[in-house]
Amino acid sequence: MSSIEVFQKPIGTKRLVLRRFLESDGEALYAYLSNPKTIALEPYEPLSKEQAIEIAAKWALDPCYVAVCLLEGGLIGHLVLKPKKFDTYEVGYIFNCDYWKKGYAFESMLALLQHAFFTLSAHRVVARTNLLNSPSWKLLERLGFRLEGLGREDELIKKDEDGEPIWKTTCYYGLLESEYTKAEA
Repeated sequence: MSSIEVFQKPIGTKRLVLRRFLESDGEALYAYLSNPKTIALEPYEPLSKEQAIEIAAKWALDPCYVAVCLLEGGLIGHLVLKPKKFDTYEVGYIFNCDYWKKGYAFESMLALLQHAFFTLSAHRVVARTNLLNSPSWKLLERLGFRLEGLGREDELIKKDEDGEPIWKTTCYYGLLESEYTKAEA
């Protein structure tokens, strides 16, 4: 399946709209990807306004990137749904820290999983998260994902002020279509 087919039409939930990115989302993207708290466990530094505007324009052309907006219209985070081999998709997510602990990640991921399994006929959805990011792996487990393995210090996140590497231990999660549809029934 080509990435062109991954995400085309907006999806509404009780409080959110999941839609394609727009070039005009640059300012809102900057609002959270420039915040050190929001990206503390990400493998990049806070973005400049120019970088965020460039990324929004790039993501507007890529249907794998999904903007998560409040019904009132404001962008509060984004999801990623990338096709892999054998009807497998990889998901990812990041939200503005001002909207953490309000259930938005769960609500939007639930809608994205329904899309992956029921619209795209995914066999499997996988996710990776930092072992130190307990809210992220707890979200995955709440959604039904199973821990499949750990990659010990498998990714360089950043370097500290002395130039020493800061390594990430990655949790690898997976969710099969048969598990998801069984849970839905």
